This record gives sequence, structure tokens and C-alpha cells, in this order.
Amino acid sequence: MKKKCILDLCDTPQNAGTGAMGYSIHTIDFRVSLTEKDRVGIEERLITLSRQYHARYFSKKEGMGYCSIRYLVAQKFGFNYVSVVKGTSKDGFTKLWMDIKLNPRWMFHEDSYPFTYIASPDELLRGYERIQEFLDAANITVIDCRMFVVHRIDYCVNIDMGDRALVKTYMRLMRKGCCPYKMKRKVEYSESGHRQVLTKDSFTVFSKTAEFAIYDKCTQLEKEGEKYHEEDLQAAEGMICIELRVKRIKVRYDAKAHGCEDTRSQLEMASEIASKNIPRYLESAYGRGKFVKYEKAKQLIRKSRYRKKTKEMLLDFLQMVSSQDLEKAKESYEKDFKECMKRFNELGISPITIEKGSKVKEMENPLYYIEHRGKNYE
Repeated sequence: MKKKCILDLCDTPQNAGTGAMGYSIHTIDFRVSLTEKDRVGIEERLITLSRQYHARYFSKKEGMGYCSIRYLVAQKFGFNYVSVVKGTSKDGFTKLWMDIKLNPRWMFHEDSYPFTYIASPDELLRGYERIQEFLDAANITVIDCRMFVVHRIDYCVNIDMGDRALVKTYMRLMRKGCCPYKMKRKVEYSESGHRQVLTKDSFTVFSKTAEFAIYDKCTQLEKEGEKYHEEDLQAAEGMICIELRVKRIKVRYDAKAHGCEDTRSQLEMASEIASKNIPRYLESAYGRGKFVKYEKAKQLIRKSRYRKKTKEMLLDFLQMVSSQDLEKAKESYEKDFKECMKRFNELGISPITIEKGSKVKEMENPLYYIEHRGKNYE
């Protein structure tokens, strides 16, 4: 009888994600531009509302010459915060705006679902509509919710590996990926090495328009100390999170590409937009194939019908990825990189291989786990 991969021994979660519905968002930042007259009037009304609810408000430096006043009264309505920001841009112009940060889990399910929850599609719209409720409560009439745009949106999807050890095995593979498009790897300071190193518990890359991250959810929560309840940590066991944090330029591009005429229609399309974007980044970072051990990958290359010269190139490519990572191979092979990845995709494997001593013989591509082992709450 053929032995199963360790992952196959785990039951597939009942709430496995399928299609676009497996994708959602974690947080959204809404923004509206203000005039100086509007700012003064809005701040007066927010101060009045804050005093009514005995809520704090305080100044906060935003960097680059910008300063905000943050109003925690927004939390009474389920928002993370509301800020009114003022500053001077590089070109010397004064800029004024209002920000509202929304986390649907915090708004609707703080006491009913763990921190790993991601929003259902209807909750995105309900959260957006609550902006108007907040403005009405503050008696702010110079703006309404329809004037707010999505300034930043964090698309996400969770996958459940079923086991903490399997998460560590998979994250080793994820950290060996290459940077999608022209993005760069994020680094963190190592206390032991006294230097900047690649992020230890995540694969995180960034550009001017977006940040893409794959990370061990339980480790991320544990690093933040006693901020989370035991139920949150238990829910995060065996979970890997994949996030695409998109800034305003790309937010606008995606909205136009999907025919979204306003903020509401963009939120209605959020799951579909995420389901188009996240797979592209994953394929660019790892290819489309599954992960196997080094010797198995070599066998598949040697048994292929490729020409001898192509086989030799693929074997050399495989060895470089094994000893270093896919990003180093991308830098070294330059023009031949796409050709090599095309061949590995045809073989159904990734050039990133499982370490020799692992008990796991093979693991599927992230896209497989998103479809078959998606973790959400219903």
C-alpha cells in the first residue's frame, strides 16, 4: 500500500475555502480629503462626541511633517480609530484628511471569534455603512461615507496545516521563495547577530505599492506577548496566513481593472480582487508545482523528455536553489530564469525542495492548500 504524505493524514477542515470566497480582507483604511474649514468643524464635533462618551483623544506624529489627532470614541462604534491629519507635503502644499481604520472581526466578532478571523463579504459593506452612522452621531454633515475612498486594504487568506511541526516545515519552504516582480525582501534586526537579517518567521516582500507576506500565525501572536487570549493562540495553531497589503496606487488600479465605480462596488468585489491577486504573487514566488525532496526532483528532471542541455541547466538551477534560495537563482540566471521556472511548472514541481532529513516526502503548492485547506469561520 502506498504511504500517504503526512499532510494527507490530517482531516480537511469542514470550512475549507473554495474559489474567491476563500479570500477576504483583514483590515481596511478609509480616507477622505478635507478643507481647512471642514477640518476645524469636524474636530469640534469629534471633541464633543468624545466628551459625551468620556473617550480620549490625543495628538500623534505621523512622520514626514504630518501630525494627527486620534479619536478613540470611534471604538464605541466598532472602528479601530479615527484620525484627522494635517501636514505639509514635499511640494510645500498643506494636506488635510480624515482616516478611519476598520477591522471587521474587531467590529462584529470581538467576543465570538478568535483573532484569526477574516471578514465575510457582507461584513465589509456593513462596516462601510457604519461610517455614516458614526458621522451622524457626531453631527458631521460636510462629508458622508460615499466620499471616503479605500486608502489601504489588506487582502488575506488562511490555510490550516493541522500541525505546528508542519507549519515550521512549510515555512522553511516559503522563506526560500523569490521576490515577486520588482519587490524586495523585508529584514529585521537580529539581537544575537547584531545585524539586519531576513525575517525569521515570515516571507515578506515589499514595493512602493504593496507588501506581500506569508507567515506563521501562532508565532506572530506569541511574539506580541500577552495581548491575545489563549483561545486566539489555540485557533492559530497549525495556521499559515497569506496577506497582500495594498496601498492607494494599486487600490485604484485594481478598482479600475475590475470596473468598480465607487468604494461600495470595490468592497463588493474584494474577494474576487484578492483571488486574482494573491495567486499571481504566489506563482511568481514559488512556481505552480508541489514541493518534493531534492533526489526526487533530480529523478523527475532526468526522466523528462527535455534535451540534455536543458536537463543540465535545470539540475544546476535546482542545486543552486537547494544550497541557497530561489531569489539567488533568479539573480544568477537572469534571462534564463523564466525558462527554468516554465520547465519546473511543466514537471509539476517547485525548484524549492524539502530538506533531506524531513519525514515529509512532499507538500502541495500554496494554491492547493488555499482551495482544500482554507481556514475561515462561518
